[in-house]
Amino acid sequence: GPANLFQVLLPFDPVQIGTHSAWRWIYTAKAGGVNHYIYQLFVIDGAQGFVLTGAAPVDTDRRATQALFDSIAGSLTFVRG
Repeated sequence: GPANLFQVLLPFDPVQIGTHSAWRWIYTAKAGGVNHYIYQLFVIDGAQGFVLTGAAPVDTDRRATQALFDSIAGSLTFVRG
């Protein structure tokens, strides 16, 4: 049923990405009958917010997946136009 579609693996926690405040969470979601880790990071830059989303198969190491997405998030550069 619907209760089996999502499982939060990490709490909605504040983190620091470079000089930016952010909130991170990881959960599982089933797509096409296959479970995936969904990684989301909400980054605040001044008065703007950005969401970075990534996915990985659940048979990967969750900590390695989190570290990979954290490194991607840490490399973000915000350009003002």
